[in-house]
Order: sequence, then structure tokens, then C-alpha cells
Amino acid sequence: MHEFGKLLGWVNVSLLVLAVAIFPARKFLKPPDATLAFLRRIHPWAAGLLVLSAMAHSFIVWGVPQFNSGQPLLGAIILSMLFAWVGPKLKIPLWFKLHLIMPVAVIALLVWHLWE
Repeated sequence: MHEFGKLLGWVNVSLLVLAVAIFPARKFLKPPDATLAFLRRIHPWAAGLLVLSAMAHSFIVWGVPQFNSGQPLLGAIILSMLFAWVGPKLKIPLWFKLHLIMPVAVIALLVWHLWE
């Protein structure tokens, strides 16, 4: 089961890359590019699936809740999602800029998590 948890971790890395890929794609690809349209459609789904998969990964690998470098990583991913969902509804100034900055923190936390 532990090996499945490790495999799920690499699936999470793939989901993270897929979710974050929209940010450079928005910079370099202009509509009506098919790749950009595809990334826009799957971005929220990849992020949501990433959160669920990351929680499953944590439970399978550790068995019991305990602090490791994955918790701040998961927290940063959830915070990014909250900026995207709640920011426009509550009219939080600069919510989109905060949502754009979060992938930098997420990637840094991912490197820390993989390094540990």
C-alpha cells in the first residue's frame, strides 16, 4: 500500500503541473489557441482533484495524521483555490494577483516536500 501512496504522490505532481500550466500558457498563448482553451477547462478540475488526491496520498503514506512538509504544500494549494473561489464573491482587492502568486509558493513547497 505504501508503494501505491508513492505512486499517488507522483500523480499529484502531474496534477499540479497540469493545474499550474495555465499561468505560463496565458502569457505565451493567445486565444483561440486550443491548448489554452483545454487548460482553462481542466484547471479547476485538476486543482480540485489534486486536493483530494493529496489527502489520500497523505493518509496512505503516513497512516495517521502527522506534520510533514506536505501539509504546508496542501495548505498553499487550498489557499490558492480559496483566492479563486471566494475572492471574486467577496470582492477582495487583488484576489487574482494573489491567485497568480500562489503557484510560486506551491512550487517552492513542492521542491521542499520532494527534497525532504
